[in-house]
Amino acid sequence: MKTLLFSTMVMICLFTIAIFPNDIMDRVEHGYVDNAGVKLHYATLGEGPLIVMIHGYPDYWYTWRKQMAVLAEEHQVVAVDLRGYNRSDKPEGVDNYRMRLLIGDIAAVIQHFDQPKATVIGHDWGGAIAWQVAIWRPDLVERLVVLSTPHPRGFIRELRNNSEQQQNSEYARNFQKEDAHKGLTAESLASWVTDEAARPHYIEAFQRSDFEAMLNYYKASYPKSSNSDTAGSTNTSSPPPLNFQDIQCPVLTMFGLEDRALLPAGFNGTWDWIKADLTMVSIPGAGHFVQQDAADAVTQNIQTWLKKTAKASGAEFGEIHPEAPAETAQFGQLIGHWRAEQTIRNRDGSWSDKKTHAEWRWYYILEGHAIQDDWISLSKDEDSGQTAASVVGTNIRIYNPKEQQWVMAWIDKNSRRLATFTAVFENENIIMTGTDNQGRLGRNTFHNITENSFDWKKEWTSDNGETWFEVARIHCVRK
Repeated sequence: MKTLLFSTMVMICLFTIAIFPNDIMDRVEHGYVDNAGVKLHYATLGEGPLIVMIHGYPDYWYTWRKQMAVLAEEHQVVAVDLRGYNRSDKPEGVDNYRMRLLIGDIAAVIQHFDQPKATVIGHDWGGAIAWQVAIWRPDLVERLVVLSTPHPRGFIRELRNNSEQQQNSEYARNFQKEDAHKGLTAESLASWVTDEAARPHYIEAFQRSDFEAMLNYYKASYPKSSNSDTAGSTNTSSPPPLNFQDIQCPVLTMFGLEDRALLPAGFNGTWDWIKADLTMVSIPGAGHFVQQDAADAVTQNIQTWLKKTAKASGAEFGEIHPEAPAETAQFGQLIGHWRAEQTIRNRDGSWSDKKTHAEWRWYYILEGHAIQDDWISLSKDEDSGQTAASVVGTNIRIYNPKEQQWVMAWIDKNSRRLATFTAVFENENIIMTGTDNQGRLGRNTFHNITENSFDWKKEWTSDNGETWFEVARIHCVRK
């Protein structure tokens, strides 16, 4: 009887483990993304809005195991192996670890999953990359979570003025020496891991990694001295931090008060560089690897913050309020994520052979009383074949019931202008007429609207609308 009972209990335990495995390693799906010939490994779990998680040094995707298990309940969570680490490719040479390429890696991952934007979460070097992605590819970042890593401006300030940070950054100077990688082993790199069950996984991952590639991050993008103005003074391909544009999306930062590598003082003044909701959380007793030192606190804070910001930002395209104007429903045909192809008319009246491309996302805000669309014009580098942003902007349309017209604010990275226009709905077309900042009268017609595509015609006139001149034709296809 005891034998039968024992056997039954063992079978129940094995059955439970098979259905509810304790370790995230047994639950995730693995895949690869290609960025200009560099193959990046990722582990993913869950369904829903996209979260992309980026580890630091020395680490790999598994660092997010505690957070992934919870966040995957309502999101698709994708944890990346950075180039040089674990199962991702390990290109040779410092130049292959410049920040612009790291930004491109994460952009490729986000675009691979065919969602309009992602919440990007990063720690250590992953945090540095996450800041940069939000700054230079805002079209891809809906929300930003950074652990332990100050904003680039704050970090540069501390390296210049804080003698303790300068002293504590000496390890990075040593990493920049030519043969520094020769003193590293998989076992020594995993020495910080306090989870006894996880350490063997780390040693195995580091045995697959390239130690020289790991240190190339420091050689390519870490300031050469405390007086450096740029993150990697020899890196002419990366823009200087002091010229960074402000971040426009909601941001959550968390840091352990016992962090010695990146001192908490670096987070002072972060609010000066964020033009959206900023939440800062300090965690007593936690060190640099805060996502593991205080795993439950970090996970809970991220989960709560995601729910709060999703509700505030209309992250799920919003809902139409019962009292919203009827015109909002007409614009509702354009709600969604589009890829646009534009043909421009030349000054001589001919049409250009060259087409330009853009990404465009429309969604409701303010419970349907307003509509926002975010767009990014794309250009392709002929040498590298990579696609980059040339113009990024946002249109916000708010209906004024008293004047019975829409008021539109157009904001891009170079200029701001306020325009008013009227929206007329004729024969299933949307026709918008208004003036630009040069006083020209313009007309935008959205026509041939179907569930998966529409056409957009842009016209200008200089004689009060009596004669219209077509200047651009745009075809949009739903992504």
